[in-house]
Amino acid sequence: MQILLLAAGQGTRLEAVHDQAPKSMVAIQDSLYIDLQFKAFQKFDLSQITVVGGYEFDQLNAHLQSYQLNHLKVVQNKDFKWGNLVSLLSAENTLLNDDLVILNADHYYSLPSYQKIFSPLTYPVEVCFDTDRNLTNDDMKILKGEQGFQTFSKQLDCLDYGYVGITRIQKSFLPHYLAACHTTLNEAGTATHVEQVLNDLSEQGIEIHGVDLSGSWWTEIDTPEDYHKAQAIIRNQSYG
Repeated sequence: MQILLLAAGQGTRLEAVHDQAPKSMVAIQDSLYIDLQFKAFQKFDLSQITVVGGYEFDQLNAHLQSYQLNHLKVVQNKDFKWGNLVSLLSAENTLLNDDLVILNADHYYSLPSYQKIFSPLTYPVEVCFDTDRNLTNDDMKILKGEQGFQTFSKQLDCLDYGYVGITRIQKSFLPHYLAACHTTLNEAGTATHVEQVLNDLSEQGIEIHGVDLSGSWWTEIDTPEDYHKAQAIIRNQSYG
């Protein structure tokens, strides 16, 4: 299994705490946020970790190279102000013929959640969700259809689950998924995000299934409020 970690965003809403560093390099307790993620990754047998950077790329790249991991690839997206679908496709040529997990660098999960995230896939396309949160206007929501998950949007009034920012693709479906990414980008434009591809696949009749991460903590750092919540959660949680 391989990881694609999207870490190109500027994080303008987090400027009060990240001080011109990439969002994934803010300090949480005694570690950088991205270091916490890599500490978790190293508990699993991963064929490759591909990181797409953008904003303050040289800082991120220098830090990642200090890990000295042979299976780490770092890709630059110079168009980091566009939607993260551009970041995903920036790394297309570095991906292996292996199952793929797409993650956001501003999210960090508990060990039980990572164990589910990196478990073997059952279906060609799977997404991770939870039912624990009171979702806000800024949260991505999921509506379930007759077969699999149907709609991914922040604007849903009627919803079934909360999307937690993870897409899982079986290696046999990966060429089809990447082709769908190009189609979505061409049709919807450079502001498009990865979740739109899931909507488009669903409209094509592709069943999208879910992995339930309910009952276990996870954090994100979009805003200063998120950052302070993440600090409190990570401080109070045991992570083996």
